[in-house]
Amino acid sequence: MQRALTKDRAAEVDLIEIWVWTFDHWGVEQADRYLGLIDVAIRALADDPTRGRSRESLRSGYRSLTTGHHVIFFTHTENEVRIRRVLHEVMDFDSHLE
Repeated sequence: MQRALTKDRAAEVDLIEIWVWTFDHWGVEQADRYLGLIDVAIRALADDPTRGRSRESLRSGYRSLTTGHHVIFFTHTENEVRIRRVLHEVMDFDSHLE
């Protein structure tokens, strides 16, 4: 079952910052390509949120899925997948999650 997909404002900002950083270092084509990969992973979560791993140790109800060098943090219900943050794999996750 396809669930509704929403993104928290913080996740939207994360995605913009990822694109800008990638653009600055690798150019527009790579920035678009990398964000496209993240977008595919996010959309796949709407179909099957169980593909992510539990992150209960960080926040109640949180799960994550790694794509490239970024970790997509999300929560889900029967009807919705909510993207909370998209953080680089070396970041201190606990300090960046609400």
